[in-house]
Amino acid sequence: MLILSSLLLPISIFATSSTDHKIKKSEKNLQKSEIQQKEESEQLNKIAMDIKKANRDNQALNKKLEVLSQQFGQNEEAYLASKRILIKYDKSLDTISQKIREKNQIFIETLANQSSVIHAMNQSHDPSRESIVMQEAYQLLKKQNDKELIALKRQIDEKKILKGKIIRKRLSVKKRIDTIAKERKEYKKQKAKKQKLLKKLANNEREYRNKLQKTMDKQIALRSALADLNILQKKEVERDHKILKEQKAVILAKAKWKEAERKKREQARVEARKTGQKVIYEAKPETTPRQPTVKQRGSSYQKNKIYAYRGRKTISPIRGAKVVKKFGTYVDPIYKIKIFNESITLMAPSKDAKVQNVLNGKVVFAGSSSMLGKVVVVSHSGRIHTVYAGLSKIAPNLKKGSKIKKGYVVGKVSRKLIFEATKNSKHINPLKLIRM
Repeated sequence: MLILSSLLLPISIFATSSTDHKIKKSEKNLQKSEIQQKEESEQLNKIAMDIKKANRDNQALNKKLEVLSQQFGQNEEAYLASKRILIKYDKSLDTISQKIREKNQIFIETLANQSSVIHAMNQSHDPSRESIVMQEAYQLLKKQNDKELIALKRQIDEKKILKGKIIRKRLSVKKRIDTIAKERKEYKKQKAKKQKLLKKLANNEREYRNKLQKTMDKQIALRSALADLNILQKKEVERDHKILKEQKAVILAKAKWKEAERKKREQARVEARKTGQKVIYEAKPETTPRQPTVKQRGSSYQKNKIYAYRGRKTISPIRGAKVVKKFGTYVDPIYKIKIFNESITLMAPSKDAKVQNVLNGKVVFAGSSSMLGKVVVVSHSGRIHTVYAGLSKIAPNLKKGSKIKKGYVVGKVSRKLIFEATKNSKHINPLKLIRM
């Protein structure tokens, strides 16, 4: 963060009465934006973490979809074939059931006919020539009926056995279809989950990109104002502006590139499914071999703007605090752009921790900043300045022009303090100035 840059401007402007009037007039608006500005950095970090988590989830989901996609492709034809077989078995089952019913009907009719023959034979007691002929005829008819009944019974038994086989095969096919259907459902579910995840990822990246570009816009505006007041050299500011604009252009180009690559991969999957080929889901992190390059502003910026402080160390602004963000260049986790951090961030050991002045000096600013909330700036001997930003409260008697000793409580902080130090208009690594 350009802490000193955001603070030296109001310090310089305080020198004139017209600026004092403007600051008082805008104080209400500054207070309204204070909370939002203090949380901006944390919001960016949270979005970055969300993006990283979404990418990890996407990779895990890709592995699962890779397996499910192969199963889906293999099972799709088996699923359709099984459906056709099931229809065939249903028709066969209907046919064989109808035949069994028909054979049973014939069997009943033949059995009834057989009963009639036996009854007629029993009625024929007279040994006349006619009765003897009738008796022989009945005997032949009975034998014929017996054969037909035996054949019908065998056919009915065979049909029942065949029916049982068809039922078992049908159940087997139905079970297979149900299994494949579950796999199909799981595949579609995971695919929908991936689409939802990608949408969330795109939204997170868009939000992150907008916030990052907004921060860059603020840097450009602030540095321009400082250059107009001759606090910074115009040539250096123009150079930094050019680099920031290039970085913004690269961020946008990367976003467009990634979106185009995603669409390209999705189209490849669609074509693969149409042609029956293997559908590829990336199990590894997505690489960007041909991404646009980013011009960095790390080492050269540090060389020109950092003062190598070798003096005695002094007290920490917060007792028992921990450093949660260090001084110097860091790489943006999403776009891999080098960003120079001109301060350190200290985590207080408890809520409403006291913040103390680290060296004897004079208060040159005590008030609110639109970017950093409540801020105190102290001028010390040897052209050293210290900045205490992100305060929740400023000491009630502290004001511009107050002379304060080392250890004087300048205010309180709810969670984190942004601490910055400069000498001769160059940045000092605060950890070289204070003891932790």
